[in-house]
Amino acid sequence: MKKIKNPELKIGDRVILVYMPGEDLDSGTKGKVIKIEKSPDFGDGVNYQYRMEWYDDDNKVISTLAMIPNSDSWLYDPEFLINPLNEAKIDNIDQLITKVDWLNLFRKEDLRYVLEYLENIRRSGVVNMFQSGEFMGVTKEYLEKYMDLHRMRRELDDNQEESIENMLKMVDNVRSIMIGAAVKDLEQKSTEITIRGVENRLKRLSTELVKEFMTKNK
Repeated sequence: MKKIKNPELKIGDRVILVYMPGEDLDSGTKGKVIKIEKSPDFGDGVNYQYRMEWYDDDNKVISTLAMIPNSDSWLYDPEFLINPLNEAKIDNIDQLITKVDWLNLFRKEDLRYVLEYLENIRRSGVVNMFQSGEFMGVTKEYLEKYMDLHRMRRELDDNQEESIENMLKMVDNVRSIMIGAAVKDLEQKSTEITIRGVENRLKRLSTELVKEFMTKNK
């Protein structure tokens, strides 16, 4: 089965959304290409976008947002591929994760970026580091609200405020990295890609990253 990220598409192709920055569509939302439109070329050689129909679980159209090849991420929807290969399904992939396995899900620069984000969480002192994984998949809006509530309960010094500002600058990129790694993990284990599956993978990988970070900072 084709599991190439961002394959070139034609009208009628069905996809699963991996990530669309700045929009409300969730990872795992399914859609169909209804038109290929011209768009401005910003120097990257890409001058088109995919006009989409996005569907909810009842197959009702919930959005017609376009996908932009150089900023959005998607996969073919295996449900609509012709003659898909039969793939083994792994019921409990949590038991199979090893350090070598999950580290290979990240590019080195992405891994460094996420560990830097965790360092800012540590310096901010907003939570015990055992709880820091909960900030790995949140949006900037959520993090801002959380920090506002935290400031109401506790006065922070300049160093803590600086670390929080760094977290706010990094959080959306960290979320994107974690979603990409979660999807890659599911792909490698031939597991169906669903919203819940991506969320569960993201949480598991966040836990592993926090453990790695704490080991390095003992």
